[in-house]
Amino acid sequence: LERQKLEYHVIVETGSMRPGYTQEGDGQSTWLFDHFVGAKQGIVFSIDLDPITTAHAQTNTVFTQCFNADSVSWLFSQLSMLISRRNLIYNGVNLFYLDSYDVDFSNPLAANLHHMKELVSVAKWLTPGTIVAVDDCHFAADDPRIPDGINPAFVSKGVFVQDYMENIGAKLLFDGYQKIWEIQ
Repeated sequence: LERQKLEYHVIVETGSMRPGYTQEGDGQSTWLFDHFVGAKQGIVFSIDLDPITTAHAQTNTVFTQCFNADSVSWLFSQLSMLISRRNLIYNGVNLFYLDSYDVDFSNPLAANLHHMKELVSVAKWLTPGTIVAVDDCHFAADDPRIPDGINPAFVSKGVFVQDYMENIGAKLLFDGYQKIWEIQ
């Protein structure tokens, strides 16, 4: 985002920081995005299904508007209206961070499908320069949470999103625990 040298940043995050988050890797994105737009100018929209999480995120951020809702329906029905109302259309959405659905290690298909639904819900906002990131994309083969017979590569929440990004020619920027692409 810094390399794009934008005057105003719009970040949309699904899954907000949770109460009791740890600095070792859980729940930091909302806080980091809030500080980023505070320093660079912008706004974060964070959507979470859990009302306690939504309230916690709203209380602990300054430049973030938190919404207690299902991310798929909210992204599809509310994002356009909110961006239009705030006159942010000229800039669009610069970053979509998808992390709203915890992985069920015995049924990783549900999280994968949910993130693909989120991506479809924001498809009209995917323009050149838009960054799309998905959390929880790499798990070790010996992770005790993964049942026997389940391929760790398919536990990732980004399997379907990755396939879509490859098909549209998005540029892979980062391939680690998170996967991050830039729309070309």
